[in-house]
Amino acid sequence: MTHTKLALAAATALALLMPAATSANAHPGHVQFVHNSSMYTPGIERRIHRQKKRIRHARLNGSLTWLQARRLRRRLANVRRELWLASMDGNVTRYERRHLHRMLDRNSRQIARLRNNDRVGSRGRFWWGISF
Repeated sequence: MTHTKLALAAATALALLMPAATSANAHPGHVQFVHNSSMYTPGIERRIHRQKKRIRHARLNGSLTWLQARRLRRRLANVRRELWLASMDGNVTRYERRHLHRMLDRNSRQIARLRNNDRVGSRGRFWWGISF
């Protein structure tokens, strides 16, 4: 009787601990990079994600037109393509990373410039200060 209780307790504990022991609950098809790997480029991925978010928010609040947003997103797609090409040989060198970060710097400045330019923004921004 005690052996069955012990076996049941061990099986329950194993069932509870098993999901935590898998590879950090990775998504199927998701590649986890090692920190010191030459393919590890989280900074570039993070910056692309943040810039996409900035473009989306600027488009929603009316400070960017749809055409400006499309052009900025296309520039981000070019950065992603460059990242993909740089990783084709199995490593992303520091020179390639520098090039990608410079592309992202240019895009970030362009987002800020277009968001803060009232003359180029959407029509809604122009009519805010006018009362009829």
